[in-house]
Amino acid sequence: MDRTMAAAHREAFMDGMRARGGGVAVLPTGPEKVRNRDVHYPFRADSDFWYLTGFPEPDAVAVLCPDRDEGRYVLFVRPKDPEMETWHGRRAGVDGAVDDYGADAAYPIESLAEELPKLLADSSQLFYATGLDPDFDRTLLTQLHTMATRTRDGTKVPATVVDPGTILHEQRLRKSDEELVLMRRAA
Repeated sequence: MDRTMAAAHREAFMDGMRARGGGVAVLPTGPEKVRNRDVHYPFRADSDFWYLTGFPEPDAVAVLCPDRDEGRYVLFVRPKDPEMETWHGRRAGVDGAVDDYGADAAYPIESLAEELPKLLADSSQLFYATGLDPDFDRTLLTQLHTMATRTRDGTKVPATVVDPGTILHEQRLRKSDEELVLMRRAA
Protein backbone atom coordinates (compact mmCIF):
# COMPACT_ATOMS: atom_id res chain seq x y z
CA MET A 1 0.00 0.00 0.00
CA ASP A 2 1.38 3.39 -0.85
CA ARG A 3 1.62 6.36 1.46
CA THR A 4 -1.17 8.39 -0.22
CA MET A 5 -3.67 5.54 0.02
CA ALA A 6 -2.98 5.04 3.72
CA ALA A 7 -3.25 8.82 4.28
CA ALA A 8 -6.66 8.87 2.55
CA HIS A 9 -7.81 5.95 4.72
CA ARG A 10 -6.65 7.76 7.88
CA GLU A 11 -8.42 10.99 6.93
CA ALA A 12 -11.69 9.19 6.22
CA PHE A 13 -11.41 7.30 9.52
CA MET A 14 -10.67 10.48 11.48
CA ASP A 15 -13.66 12.17 9.80
CA GLY A 16 -15.76 9.26 11.09
CA MET A 17 -14.30 9.73 14.58
CA ARG A 18 -15.19 13.44 14.52
CA ALA A 19 -18.73 12.60 13.39
CA ARG A 20 -19.06 10.41 16.51
CA GLY A 21 -17.82 13.04 18.93
CA GLY A 22 -14.06 12.90 18.42
CA GLY A 23 -11.48 11.27 20.64
CA VAL A 24 -8.24 9.39 20.16
CA ALA A 25 -7.71 6.06 18.40
CA VAL A 26 -5.05 3.60 19.55
CA LEU A 27 -4.30 0.79 17.10
CA PRO A 28 -1.55 -1.70 17.87
CA THR A 29 -0.19 -4.28 15.51
CA GLY A 30 1.00 -7.56 16.91
CA PRO A 31 4.43 -8.86 17.79
CA GLU A 32 6.32 -11.47 15.85
CA LYS A 33 5.31 -15.02 16.78
CA VAL A 34 7.94 -17.64 17.50
CA ARG A 35 7.61 -20.78 15.41
CA ASN A 36 10.40 -22.74 17.04
CA ARG A 37 13.31 -21.54 19.12
CA ASP A 38 14.78 -18.62 17.20
CA VAL A 39 12.67 -18.89 14.04
CA HIS A 40 9.61 -16.68 13.68
CA TYR A 41 6.53 -17.03 11.52
CA PRO A 42 6.41 -14.50 8.69
CA PHE A 43 4.95 -11.32 10.19
CA ARG A 44 1.56 -10.08 9.05
CA ALA A 45 0.33 -6.75 10.40
CA ASP A 46 -3.12 -6.40 11.93
CA SER A 47 -5.51 -5.63 9.04
CA ASP A 48 -6.93 -2.43 10.53
CA PHE A 49 -3.47 -1.17 11.48
CA TRP A 50 -2.16 -1.92 7.98
CA TYR A 51 -5.17 -0.26 6.31
CA LEU A 52 -4.55 2.99 8.18
CA THR A 53 -0.74 3.07 8.19
CA GLY A 54 0.81 0.79 5.56
CA PHE A 55 3.53 0.19 8.17
CA PRO A 56 4.80 -3.39 7.77
CA GLU A 57 6.75 -3.96 11.00
CA PRO A 58 5.78 -5.73 14.24
CA ASP A 59 5.58 -4.18 17.71
CA ALA A 60 4.17 -0.87 16.52
CA VAL A 61 1.29 1.29 17.72
CA ALA A 62 -0.55 3.98 15.76
CA VAL A 63 -2.29 6.79 17.61
CA LEU A 64 -4.71 8.99 15.68
CA CYS A 65 -5.76 12.31 17.22
CA PRO A 66 -8.11 14.07 14.77
CA ASP A 67 -8.81 17.03 17.05
CA ARG A 68 -5.15 18.07 17.41
CA ASP A 69 -3.72 20.81 15.24
CA GLU A 70 -0.35 19.10 14.99
CA GLY A 71 0.72 15.51 15.50
CA ARG A 72 -2.56 13.91 14.45
CA TYR A 73 -0.85 10.69 13.29
CA VAL A 74 1.74 9.30 15.70
CA LEU A 75 3.60 6.00 15.36
CA PHE A 76 5.46 4.12 18.07
CA VAL A 77 7.96 1.78 16.42
CA ARG A 78 11.01 -0.35 17.06
CA PRO A 79 14.14 1.83 16.82
CA LYS A 80 16.91 1.22 14.32
CA ASP A 81 19.27 -1.46 15.61
CA PRO A 82 22.10 -2.50 13.27
CA GLU A 83 22.81 -5.72 15.16
CA MET A 84 19.17 -6.92 15.09
CA GLU A 85 18.79 -5.75 11.49
CA THR A 86 21.67 -8.04 10.53
CA TRP A 87 19.58 -11.03 11.59
CA HIS A 88 15.99 -9.90 11.02
CA GLY A 89 16.09 -7.33 8.24
CA ARG A 90 16.03 -3.56 8.11
CA ARG A 91 13.76 -1.46 10.30
CA ALA A 92 12.26 1.88 9.40
CA GLY A 93 12.96 3.23 12.86
CA VAL A 94 11.64 6.52 14.15
CA ASP A 95 12.94 8.58 11.23
CA GLY A 96 11.60 6.13 8.65
CA ALA A 97 8.16 6.15 10.28
CA VAL A 98 7.98 9.88 9.57
CA ASP A 99 9.84 10.04 6.26
CA ASP A 100 8.56 6.85 4.62
CA TYR A 101 5.17 6.25 6.26
CA GLY A 102 3.87 9.79 6.72
CA ALA A 103 3.64 9.93 10.51
CA ASP A 104 3.48 13.45 11.92
CA ALA A 105 5.58 12.25 14.85
CA ALA A 106 7.21 8.97 15.81
CA TYR A 107 8.73 7.58 19.00
CA PRO A 108 10.51 4.39 20.01
CA ILE A 109 7.99 1.80 21.22
CA GLU A 110 9.73 1.85 24.60
CA SER A 111 8.46 5.41 25.17
CA LEU A 112 4.80 4.44 24.79
CA ALA A 113 4.11 4.51 28.54
CA GLU A 114 5.55 8.02 28.78
CA GLU A 115 4.00 9.56 25.64
CA LEU A 116 0.58 7.88 25.42
CA PRO A 117 -0.95 9.72 28.42
CA LYS A 118 -0.06 13.02 26.75
CA LEU A 119 -1.93 11.96 23.62
CA LEU A 120 -4.95 10.63 25.54
CA ALA A 121 -5.27 13.62 27.87
CA ASP A 122 -8.48 15.61 27.56
CA SER A 123 -10.10 13.17 25.13
CA SER A 124 -13.69 12.19 25.75
CA GLN A 125 -13.49 8.89 23.88
CA LEU A 126 -10.92 6.21 23.21
CA PHE A 127 -11.28 4.24 20.00
CA TYR A 128 -9.68 0.88 20.77
CA ALA A 129 -10.56 -2.75 20.01
CA THR A 130 -10.35 -4.69 23.26
CA GLY A 131 -9.75 -8.41 23.47
CA LEU A 132 -7.42 -8.78 20.48
CA ASP A 133 -4.18 -8.58 22.45
CA PRO A 134 -4.54 -9.19 26.21
CA ASP A 135 -1.02 -7.92 26.91
CA PHE A 136 -1.66 -4.62 25.17
CA ASP A 137 -5.10 -4.39 26.81
CA ARG A 138 -3.34 -4.51 30.20
CA THR A 139 -0.81 -1.89 29.12
CA LEU A 140 -3.51 0.49 27.94
CA LEU A 141 -5.78 -0.06 30.94
CA THR A 142 -2.83 0.55 33.25
CA GLN A 143 -2.20 3.85 31.47
CA LEU A 144 -5.85 4.87 31.80
CA HIS A 145 -5.89 3.90 35.48
CA THR A 146 -2.72 5.90 36.15
CA MET A 147 -4.24 8.89 34.38
CA ALA A 148 -7.46 8.55 36.37
CA THR A 149 -5.56 8.73 39.64
CA ARG A 150 -4.21 12.13 38.57
CA THR A 151 -7.48 13.81 37.66
CA ARG A 152 -6.93 16.37 40.40
CA ASP A 153 -4.48 18.15 38.12
CA GLY A 154 -7.35 18.81 35.70
CA THR A 155 -6.54 16.13 33.14
CA LYS A 156 -9.59 14.41 31.70
CA VAL A 157 -9.46 10.70 31.01
CA PRO A 158 -11.46 9.15 28.15
CA ALA A 159 -14.76 8.08 29.71
CA THR A 160 -15.88 5.90 26.81
CA VAL A 161 -14.14 3.13 24.87
CA VAL A 162 -15.47 2.67 21.35
CA ASP A 163 -14.54 -0.16 19.01
CA PRO A 164 -12.87 1.49 15.98
CA GLY A 165 -14.41 -1.25 13.85
CA THR A 166 -17.76 0.55 14.06
CA ILE A 167 -16.26 3.11 11.68
CA LEU A 168 -13.38 1.28 10.10
CA HIS A 169 -15.04 -1.93 8.98
CA GLU A 170 -17.81 -0.08 7.19
CA GLN A 171 -15.17 2.15 5.58
CA ARG A 172 -13.12 -0.86 4.44
CA LEU A 173 -16.11 -2.26 2.54
CA ARG A 174 -15.99 0.61 0.04
CA LYS A 175 -13.04 0.33 -2.33
CA SER A 176 -11.47 3.13 -4.33
CA ASP A 177 -10.62 2.58 -7.99
CA GLU A 178 -6.96 2.19 -7.00
CA GLU A 179 -7.87 -0.49 -4.43
CA LEU A 180 -9.96 -2.36 -6.99
CA VAL A 181 -6.98 -2.43 -9.37
CA LEU A 182 -4.80 -3.86 -6.61
CA MET A 183 -7.42 -6.49 -5.72
CA ARG A 184 -7.77 -7.55 -9.35
CA ARG A 185 -4.00 -7.84 -9.69
CA ALA A 186 -3.82 -9.94 -6.51
CA ALA A 187 -6.60 -12.23 -7.70
